[in-house]
Amino acid sequence: MTASKGSVVALWRGKELQDAEKNLQRYEQLLHSLLLDRVCTQSEAAEISSLQSFGHLQGALQSIVSQLVEGSTNVSDLFTYFSSNMNDRLVEHVMTRTVIEEHVNLAENKIHQSIAESVDKLRQELLEREKDKEISCVAIPRCCSSYASGIFSVPFASRVLRPSQRPTEIYSSPFTMHCHRRGTISGRC
Repeated sequence: MTASKGSVVALWRGKELQDAEKNLQRYEQLLHSLLLDRVCTQSEAAEISSLQSFGHLQGALQSIVSQLVEGSTNVSDLFTYFSSNMNDRLVEHVMTRTVIEEHVNLAENKIHQSIAESVDKLRQELLEREKDKEISCVAIPRCCSSYASGIFSVPFASRVLRPSQRPTEIYSSPFTMHCHRRGTISGRC
């Protein structure tokens, strides 16, 4: 009894599947005819493709109209090419975007590097100028008359700029403070 009941249920479900398949085919035919009526017929497609403005249509629309001219009326065929063309465009867009981003990042890095090198070069030039001014003021006794007359008790050798000396140490010596007050530290010895 259970086996016969199972076979009746299977037959009933099989009948439902057949009915659903028939309905799907009818809907597909209806969609197909409505779509082709809305888009254009084969003769209208041939007329559209001969117009000068046909070249200005989007590539997907051109392909659909061209397929209609060739006699392809299957909706799935028409949109299969459209979707594959769209996928190709998306891949191309992603690749283009990636290449552009790489070039922008490379240019940005070069600009940052160039700016950093320029700033370092300017900093070195300024340090060299300041060092030259300080050395010339410290090394030439005539720049401070008070030094030449021996007012300071610190010997000359201790006032010469040492390589390990920091700028704050340079300005803290009595000689450079005196030269700085007189304006000779800026190179006007």
